Amino acid sequence: MRGIIIASHSFLCEGFLNAAKMIAGDIKNIHTVSLQPEEGIKELKEKLLYGYKQLLNEDYNEILVFTDLYGGTPSNTCFMNFIDNKNVSIITGINMAMLLSAVVENNISIERLIEIGKLGIVDLKKQHNEIEMEVE
Repeated sequence: MRGIIIASHSFLCEGFLNAAKMIAGDIKNIHTVSLQPEEGIKELKEKLLYGYKQLLNEDYNEILVFTDLYGGTPSNTCFMNFIDNKNVSIITGINMAMLLSAVVENNISIERLIEIGKLGIVDLKKQHNEIEMEVE
């Protein structure tokens, strides 16, 4: 089974988890790891490894890590700590569409999650106008 870690700057990760719970109900396989302004890489690494070990102790043998920003400290720290771990996948640029897909479909591929994340990014006004033009 797959466990999930959401790592972010400040409390963004908790916001994602709370929003996912609002839609999907109780979720047990997710840990959040937040980097606070007064913290550095050392504290973030400790929290990250703690969340990872907790998921392993709960019998999740595959871990999916979502991070908020490519090139940011949470992403870089995850990468540095899990680069050689074949049981950990890291996706940066989390959005709700990909998180909910990972929660609902445990065996969804990383490639499909990224595709879903990209499909969820739409210029809504432009799309609406294009649909209206097609209907006319």
